[in-house]
Amino acid sequence: MKLKTKYLTLFFGLLATTAVLHGCSNRTEEVRNAHSAAKSNVTASKPIITSAVATSPSSAVAKEDEIKEEEPLYKLYPVLTGEIDVYEEKVKPGKRNFKANWDEKIFYGLEKVKGRKKGGKLKNYEVLRKTLINKNNRNRMEYEIYRNPKTGKINKIVSIEYRKKDLELTDYYYIDEGKINFIYQRKDSIYTPTYASPDKTGSRYYFNKDSLIKWRWETSRLM
Repeated sequence: MKLKTKYLTLFFGLLATTAVLHGCSNRTEEVRNAHSAAKSNVTASKPIITSAVATSPSSAVAKEDEIKEEEPLYKLYPVLTGEIDVYEEKVKPGKRNFKANWDEKIFYGLEKVKGRKKGGKLKNYEVLRKTLINKNNRNRMEYEIYRNPKTGKINKIVSIEYRKKDLELTDYYYIDEGKINFIYQRKDSIYTPTYASPDKTGSRYYFNKDSLIKWRWETSRLM
C-alpha cells in the first residue's frame, strides 16, 4: 500500500511539473507575441517625414506621398574606359649627347621648391583626370594632367598605377613642344601630390632632346 502511494505521489508530481513547463512555454509564447505586436505598433505609429519644394507660402505643407530624395553622400567616379600600353614605343630616343645639359627651368618653374624665390606656377594650372586599364597587366591607371590655362600646353602628367601591394607613382615633366624633360618615379602605399625634393626616395631621370643624359637614385635620409 505504501509502495502504491509512493508511485501515485511520483505520478502526480510528474503531471504537475509537466503542467508548469507547459504553462511557462505558453507564457513565453505570449511574451513573444506581445513583444512582436508592440514592435509592430511602434513601427506603424512612426511618423513619415515628408518634404517638398514650396512654390508659394500657401503651399508650404507637403503631401505625405511626396518624399524628397536626398543627394548621395558618396562621390561617383567615371567608369573605367579604354586601355593603354605603357610599354609601347611612341617616340624614338634621340642621339646621345654627353655634353648636353638639363634645363632645370621647367621643373623649378612649375614646383614651389623650398629655398627658391621663383616657381609654383603649377598651382594655377588646370587639372584633368583620366582612368585607363594597363593593357599588359590589367592594373588600373589614373592620370592627373596639368595644363597651362593660358597656352593650353601640358607640362606635367602624374601616373598612378594600382599594383597588388603598392602604388607606382611617376611624374612626367614636359617642355611646351611636348618633349620629355624630367621624370620622377617612386613607390608608396598612398598617393600624395609632391615633387622630387632631396628628402624623397625615388629615381630621377633627366632628358635633353628625347635623350636620357643622367639618372640618379636617392634614398630619404633619416633625421
